Amino acid sequence: MEKHSDWKAAKAKEACAEKLRLDQETETKQEEDKQQMTILKEQQETTEKKRLDDLVKEKKREMLGIDISREKECGDCSLNKGIFQYKYAVDGDTKSSYGNDQYKNQNKEKLEAAEKKHLRKERKKKKAKNNAAKVRTAKSNKRREVQKTIEAALANEEKRTDVDNKENYLNLQKKRSTNS
Repeated sequence: MEKHSDWKAAKAKEACAEKLRLDQETETKQEEDKQQMTILKEQQETTEKKRLDDLVKEKKREMLGIDISREKECGDCSLNKGIFQYKYAVDGDTKSSYGNDQYKNQNKEKLEAAEKKHLRKERKKKKAKNNAAKVRTAKSNKRREVQKTIEAALANEEKRTDVDNKENYLNLQKKRSTNS
């Protein structure tokens, strides 16, 4: 009987430790979720701000009478103004105040260099985003694997306790039968 009570106490300690560990894991997961939510909120705010800035730019261009359809959109970099000026200088448009060939060629080179730089930035951003996604999936896969091993260990422990309980019961029955 003493062994059984010791076993029960040990089992209770293990259960408490397991529950504490699971609680800590859920707390860390909740903290990660909170951080992700704040990041998402910040991203939404920046996209909203960017959208409003784009609307303001568009209105300014309309007021100046600039043909927006000819301008190349350049994402979130600050090249829009430069590309716009280079485009008109390169195209030789009547709105451009620069008409000589030398200036057109210089602007064409600047435009190409700016576009290359912008494309490099975009590739870096995409690569960083993909790497972050890989890290997140690896972490979640590891978390799932740990959870599965814990569940398997608990199932094995329950099977063992059932067997131990049956053996104890049979031993008690034998003792009673021999005593009677």
